[in-house]
Amino acid sequence: MPQTLHRFGFNSDAPTLKITSPTLVDSSTQINIVWTSWCDLIYTTTNADNTRSITYTGTSLNTTQQQELTSLTSNINQALANPTCQLYFFGNTMYDGVRGYICDGKITVFGTPAEEAALRSQYHDIEFWTFPPPLAEIRMCSDNSLFLTSKPEPYETGSISNVTNLHAVKAHCTCTTPIDQRASFAPTQLVTNATTTTALSPSGLVYTLTTDPRYPSCLGRPYTGTSSFEPVPYLSETRITKIASGGYMTAAISEDGELFLWGQANPGTAEELGVLHRLDYDSDAAMKRETVIWGDTVQDENVKCLNIHIDGRDAIAYDVAIGFGHMLVAAKGEDEEHVVFSAGCGAEGQLGIGRADDFLQESEEVVAVRGKRVIQLAAAGWSSFVVTEE
Repeated sequence: MPQTLHRFGFNSDAPTLKITSPTLVDSSTQINIVWTSWCDLIYTTTNADNTRSITYTGTSLNTTQQQELTSLTSNINQALANPTCQLYFFGNTMYDGVRGYICDGKITVFGTPAEEAALRSQYHDIEFWTFPPPLAEIRMCSDNSLFLTSKPEPYETGSISNVTNLHAVKAHCTCTTPIDQRASFAPTQLVTNATTTTALSPSGLVYTLTTDPRYPSCLGRPYTGTSSFEPVPYLSETRITKIASGGYMTAAISEDGELFLWGQANPGTAEELGVLHRLDYDSDAAMKRETVIWGDTVQDENVKCLNIHIDGRDAIAYDVAIGFGHMLVAAKGEDEEHVVFSAGCGAEGQLGIGRADDFLQESEEVVAVRGKRVIQLAAAGWSSFVVTEE
């Protein structure tokens, strides 16, 4: 069945236009969002003849960099001819946007205007680095440090390591300079937000790390001051299959469709998501036939377990995305009714509810996609994206 990509919220190509309801971006046999930031959207499409191509929209890349990414002769489009090819983009979602990608044994790095001003004649728009085979993925933090994940070799478990900046990645690639290991497993997912990095282990356990003790709620556990990933105790008996993070919040979904959330509102935001602080929810949602996300009156101090109802019936979560202060949740009910919920910061229309709302404490349904099966949710900055199957 064909898939459709929708967007709402801030659009860097038209910053004065607030898109408050899901708006069509593209349709194809298959769509996969591979990168989002406050100023970028990158996705791949699979066409009827099974060929794949990549599309970039945004403002962080200059013309030369965009051509390298999307031209028919680019490294990516040649690699996409292989159906097993995987792309891993990295960058800073709230500052420079996309900074590069890993594909086919190489790291491609895009320069920025700030680097051009500082490096002058030594500046390169695009650089290509060959990386040691164990390196699998890169994640950039808000302070421009990076986490590198390694694929497990035979009889090994892989690892997560940390470097201070992109120059250190280059040194590691060219000289195999030693780097600091932060975890002794290769994560199935690795996500970052303004203060915290969260890793999902192959066994479904959640680990977090921060070097910023000012926001302990973002860890989902007490702050211990260590520089290694540590497990989130509340989730130690639950197998997690999906994690998402952005701003100052992180969410997780279990294999049974349970939804968990921890963190806080962005500093300076006057309001907070109700599910993070309220203990007075009415548990009669089923009787009232409500479509709602709510929390129990008894909750863990750090991680909140959330309940979902669609038309008063129990529902489960199957996807979640978090931007800079807002959250999207895809859920389905016992009768396979599909709903997307949104909550949080909405001044740019990123909640998709048909209006700009400074802050929505309680989740509201994105009515425009009611009943459509969600293939993928994505959020970054003040923008939201939904891929649906028609």
